[in-house]
Amino acid sequence: MNEAVRAILDESILGTLATVNEDGSAWATPLHLFYDDEALYWFSHAGTQHSQNIEIRSEVSVVIYSPDESEGVKGVYVHGAAVKLDEANTEEAKQLVVKRLGAIPAVFEGAMAYRLPFGQLDEARSRGNCWYFYS
Repeated sequence: MNEAVRAILDESILGTLATVNEDGSAWATPLHLFYDDEALYWFSHAGTQHSQNIEIRSEVSVVIYSPDESEGVKGVYVHGAAVKLDEANTEEAKQLVVKRLGAIPAVFEGAMAYRLPFGQLDEARSRGNCWYFYS
């Protein structure tokens, strides 16, 4: 992951997750996102629409954009299959939260952790300060 991508991910903890409803319509959800060198992570409760959608169809898209537009729009776009993590891997994801926030927010209690691999950078589509990844 290059430094420009890492800078965008460090500038904002909020992003948008897009899933597909059972009827084929789009569903977009703002959420807190965390990352390591391989993937994005988030926590969601089982009853949320986006979690239910992922159970049916794991293909999702996520965008994280920088709040600083002084140099134009800066964003990281990731498309691929989301994976619900087991308990052991959820603990590893929680460590990313603690590293970023200092503690696990109460809203995450009882939530499941999800992982979306960055996959490959699409160099043809990525330009300026917008970076596209597909897995």
